[in-house]
Amino acid sequence: GYGHLIEQTAAGARRLYDGLYTADLAPFRVVLLPRPDINIICYLVHHPSLTTLDAVNAFNERIYSLMSLEVAGATPEYIISRTRFQTPMYDGAITRLLHELGVCTEDDWKRAGSDGLVVLRSTVMDPFFAAPPPAPDHIAGFITALRHASDAALG
Repeated sequence: GYGHLIEQTAAGARRLYDGLYTADLAPFRVVLLPRPDINIICYLVHHPSLTTLDAVNAFNERIYSLMSLEVAGATPEYIISRTRFQTPMYDGAITRLLHELGVCTEDDWKRAGSDGLVVLRSTVMDPFFAAPPPAPDHIAGFITALRHASDAALG
């Protein structure tokens, strides 16, 4: 039934989360929000050259542009969405994330106002996303696509 489908997509999301958690994308680093209990994974990508909140946001916006349908005629292999963590809605949830990024203080983030922090999202909609072989390895495929988009976004 429907409940089984929801659990399968959530399990696929957790497998993608685990894949992102263990992926070696050096010099890039995936900063993950907590492990999902639904089918949505939230994360952002960081690079040592990004030393300000504005730089991190611009970089993740470029990744989003490369992996979304935002640009007319785009045909990304994997499609992501994004959100902005803004004050005051995310005041209680942002501390660990900003600490892990190391580019600004919570006060700096609050001063950014509506710019907030750009957070990328992947929604697992296909219950077979993380199916075992002989199905395609979409987790490895997504990580490769994210690496390519990160390389391109860095310029």
